[in-house]
Amino acid sequence: MNIDNTTTLYQDPSLIIATFPVGELEVNSVLIYSPQSGSAISIDPGDDHQQFLKIVANKKLKVQLLLHTHAHFDHIGASEIIAKKLNVPILLHPLDYPIYQHLADQGKFVGKKIPTPAPLNEFLDEQQIYALKDTNQLITSISVLHTPGHSPGHCCF
Repeated sequence: MNIDNTTTLYQDPSLIIATFPVGELEVNSVLIYSPQSGSAISIDPGDDHQQFLKIVANKKLKVQLLLHTHAHFDHIGASEIIAKKLNVPILLHPLDYPIYQHLADQGKFVGKKIPTPAPLNEFLDEQQIYALKDTNQLITSISVLHTPGHSPGHCCF
């Protein structure tokens, strides 16, 4: 286990996919990034902004997007704070937007204070593709697969 608690799932010279548990419920947060430039995409940053931001800072990453599998508080509760600190957009499937709007209520359910979030920057669409780039060079692309069940707007990437 690394000092920042990340586990590398995939690594080559241009791409690393790492996961780490974040928050009280230890959600699997994923960072997909270039080891050369530090350009990164986050999937499910969780509900502990300090822990997430510490790992991003330790790895010297420049997060470009916050993608979310769904809008349960343990996956998205700290996204607004993270988005403001890193100046990046929050993306979520539109069918989970009603759940996102009630993050504060979700928190009350488990005794956690979560503020009502700001409006989302963008909605995810089925088969939409997001690119991770270094300057103008494509490192990898991530496509959206809508997989409802756990929540109405649940997605896989």
